[in-house]
Amino acid sequence: MSSAIWGFIGTLVGALASIATTTISSWNTFRIQKLENKEDRKERSRAFQRETLLELQEELVEYMRLFGEAYFEQLDSFKKTGNWGSLLSDEINEKIRLSNAQTAILIERVIDEEI
Repeated sequence: MSSAIWGFIGTLVGALASIATTTISSWNTFRIQKLENKEDRKERSRAFQRETLLELQEELVEYMRLFGEAYFEQLDSFKKTGNWGSLLSDEINEKIRLSNAQTAILIERVIDEEI
């Protein structure tokens, strides 16, 4: 009887050790996966910020180009009429409006205010 009890206790201890090992292994795997997911989210966020800043740079160049175009349209109008400040053509006005809206959207997407 004594050897049967010791056999049962040995089996029970082995099972508990196996369960503990599996639990510890699963917990470590979960923690590692959680850290990897966190780093992946950070990297995707940084990539999104880089792409947004590049788009913003391109849009600002277009924005400035449109203001130059508007200036030269105003200058041509001044040379013809002698009046400064006439209305812009609908085409230029609409392009500036759209560029302004796109610039505002991109600025809002930038998380780091110091940039």
